[in-house]
Amino acid sequence: MLSENMKRMIYMRKTKASSVREKVCVNEGCKSGGKLIPVQRFRKGRHVCRACCSKQSIQTNDRRINRIVEERLLASEIIQQDEIQFANLLYRSCERAIKSRKYSKNYVNVTCDWTDVVAMMTDLICEKEQFWNEWSKQSTTYLGSDKQLSTRPTLDRIDERGHYTLSNIQMLSYGENSKKA
Repeated sequence: MLSENMKRMIYMRKTKASSVREKVCVNEGCKSGGKLIPVQRFRKGRHVCRACCSKQSIQTNDRRINRIVEERLLASEIIQQDEIQFANLLYRSCERAIKSRKYSKNYVNVTCDWTDVVAMMTDLICEKEQFWNEWSKQSTTYLGSDKQLSTRPTLDRIDERGHYTLSNIQMLSYGENSKKA
């Protein structure tokens, strides 16, 4: 519920010097701190700035992934309770690997043995025990480094000319994977 003060702050203003239109983001946790910001930083018809919308979208996606991991992997005892965060990171990487071959020009000729993210995860966790151990260790490093991108675990094709197959996937940190590319 918005305070009366915040309701009063939702307005648009046209300055005389220029035709810049500004308004206030209604999200109380916004970095703008209740100051006027250009209307271009808002999605059409919204009173929440793009940055706050993006955060809300990420949080919604995080909840979706967490629910899938818990319902399908934790319930099946494929992972343990303390491995949920690691599995969430693996979910995103598997999803990216499956989607990249469809939507990225760089991956047009790359195929993937899986179309289902959870099936890919299950195979990687159950069939490649060393992979899962390395993934868990790197995930611990990533989460312990305040989510520094260079330490994030990623999926890597061992042979970059090869496809996403069980025998051609390894774990590399984002920093190592970037150097390899």
